[in-house]
Amino acid sequence: MINILKYGIFMYTVLISILLFLILFGKIRKKGKPEKKQKSKIDITGMKWIGKRKLQEDSYAVFSPSDEEHILIIADGMGGYSEGQLASQFSVNRFLDLYSRGDLKIPEIIKKINGELLNFSESLDLKNRIGTTFLVCEIILNKMRIFSVGDSSAYIVTKEYIRKINKSQNRGSYLTNYVGYEDFDEEGINVTEINSMKLETDEKTGSKKFPVIILMCSDGVDKYMETGTIKRIIEENINKTGKEITELIMNTLKERRRLNQDNASIILIKTDNKYLQKNDVIL
Repeated sequence: MINILKYGIFMYTVLISILLFLILFGKIRKKGKPEKKQKSKIDITGMKWIGKRKLQEDSYAVFSPSDEEHILIIADGMGGYSEGQLASQFSVNRFLDLYSRGDLKIPEIIKKINGELLNFSESLDLKNRIGTTFLVCEIILNKMRIFSVGDSSAYIVTKEYIRKINKSQNRGSYLTNYVGYEDFDEEGINVTEINSMKLETDEKTGSKKFPVIILMCSDGVDKYMETGTIKRIIEENINKTGKEITELIMNTLKERRRLNQDNASIILIKTDNKYLQKNDVIL
């Protein structure tokens, strides 16, 4: 009888130990299981149009090394030569090459490209007559930085407003800073930081708010179309894809049939589920 009782106590102890082990193991597995992170749902579209010019001197690039990292570039070549087209294409391709290496900061990359482009123009005896504007947007996770040289533009579009977030470097029709310029001012590179694009919902309805749009463009767009018109097109078609919105903006520009229409380039970033907080834009 005593042996049976001892055996029962022993088995009870063993079962309790096994049960405690299983509970603890389950907690460890649960704790060790990585949390699923919500991926950024950013809709990016690039588009360009030759306008009424003989040459397409604009170049652009959309480069996404990962779901959480994006590099967007617009370069508007200048000079009226085929070399102007070459300047923008070279600058975009060279930037992507140097950026991918990862050993230079973006302002350093732009400065290096400026020197290389200046040497090229000197070899053709066209010093300071070949160059390009340069507009770069870097998105990493929920942070965005915009670097600009020249007069290509970057805008934030919300339900309330459209606002330019970089400064044009020109005096009338002349650029005061550009890539390929002997007096290129590295300190003059415009930098705009957008610290976070976080999910926001309307407290009353629980529905998503109007998504923030970032619009990058060469001066062939905002020089020939009012910003109010751009905002209206975006607002009226906000539920459409970024590509559809971009096509509508470009088609509206084409319908104006201006005889002096410059090359036009657009990169539109629709932040489907990421939204700006107040004071997140640092100019």
